[in-house]
Amino acid sequence: MAAHAKDSVNSRMLARLAEAGGPAGYALHGRIAWKIGCPWIGYDRDDAVDALLLLAAQRRLDGRLLAGQLQALIRNGSSSPKRVTDGLRAAAETGAYVTVWSVPEAALPALLRGTPVREAGALLALAVECALRCAAKSRTPEVEAVAARTGSSQTVKHARLLRDVLS
Repeated sequence: MAAHAKDSVNSRMLARLAEAGGPAGYALHGRIAWKIGCPWIGYDRDDAVDALLLLAAQRRLDGRLLAGQLQALIRNGSSSPKRVTDGLRAAAETGAYVTVWSVPEAALPALLRGTPVREAGALLALAVECALRCAAKSRTPEVEAVAARTGSSQTVKHARLLRDVLS
C-alpha cells in the first residue's frame, strides 16, 4: 500500500498503514524516514514517530532498514543528523530505548566511515543515551576509530562516550 500511494501518504495515512498489519517493507519504512528527517514537513514528525512506535510494538519495525533510509537522506543532503535525532529522541522519550537504539546502531557505521558527516555528534549523543538505558554491548569499529582521534569536537567526545558505554 505504501509503495502504491508514494507521495500521497499523509500523516493520518501513515499511522493507518502502520496499524494495517501485513509486511512493513521498504516503502513504509521510507515514508517514516522521510517524515522523521525532512525539515519542511516537521508537523508530520509526531505521526511518523507514532507509526515507528506502532511498528515496533507489532515487532514489524526493521531498525536496519529504517537506519539505511535515514542515513541515505542525511548523505544526500535531504536531512541532517540533528533533524533525524530530534525525531528519534521523541520516540526514545516514550521509553522505547531499545527500539531507538537499533537505528543509530545500524546507521552510525555508514555516517562515521571516512570523514564523519556534519552534526554526527547529535546522533552519537542519542546513541549514548539509548545504549546506557538498554545496557547495549557491542563493538563498532567506526565508533572506535572516531573515538581514537585527537581533538575535542562533539563528534569525537560522544564517540568516546559511546565506545565506553558499549564496552
